[in-house]
Amino acid sequence: MVRLIFVILMIYLLYKVGRLLLRGLMLLIAAIYSFISEESQKQREKESLYQKERAWEVKQKVSQYQAQGDLPSWMNSDRINDFNQGVYQVLRGSGIGIEDAKRLLNHRNPYLRALYVAGRMERKGATYEEQKRAAGETLVALWQRADHRQLFSDHLE
Repeated sequence: MVRLIFVILMIYLLYKVGRLLLRGLMLLIAAIYSFISEESQKQREKESLYQKERAWEVKQKVSQYQAQGDLPSWMNSDRINDFNQGVYQVLRGSGIGIEDAKRLLNHRNPYLRALYVAGRMERKGATYEEQKRAAGETLVALWQRADHRQLFSDHLE
């Protein structure tokens, strides 16, 4: 009889401990999810800040070199991020690697060339989509025929 009571007591204790462990596990999962969500929100905020800083830097650099070509009228608008995405897709679609495509878009010399192409296309009446495609194709052509050290030099040709 004592053994039966002992077994029942042990089963009851295991049940209670199991419930506590399950609750603890659920709390741990909730805490991890919350941490991951918070980190991803911070990352999105960083990327947004980076895009704003990048747009400001491009605006500053472009003002220095504006005499070298025509810039598109939408240059100082929210369309610049869409333009960058469109050009990036053209670069990736042509077989240029991820890092090289990012490098082409982040270095002033090739990037300004792409903007000048878009500006000239706009002056000739091309649509925004045609401007993006032409700018991307220009960077692809530059990439394929250029010495990459020269392409990423700090002076505009």
